[in-house]
Amino acid sequence: MAFGASAAARWQATQTRARMGASLWWLLIKCAAFAWLTCTVFVVWHETGQAFPGLRHAYFWRWMVGGIFMGVPLLIAWLLTSCCR
Repeated sequence: MAFGASAAARWQATQTRARMGASLWWLLIKCAAFAWLTCTVFVVWHETGQAFPGLRHAYFWRWMVGGIFMGVPLLIAWLLTSCCR
């Protein structure tokens, strides 16, 4: 009688280890992307306040959403064709 894990158990352990590793890396990538996005929004918010103190960030979120929509070419084409009929 052999002692130790069977080949099937070792294979299952390898699969589990790979899945856990991939899940951890995916979590780290998501956290890094969120941190980058948060820092970018904060820097833009701060610099907008420094450049235009009279506005007091009144149009900041409208400007951000508009900038995001203007960066999507297919959405802009659809909006232009649907609004200009």
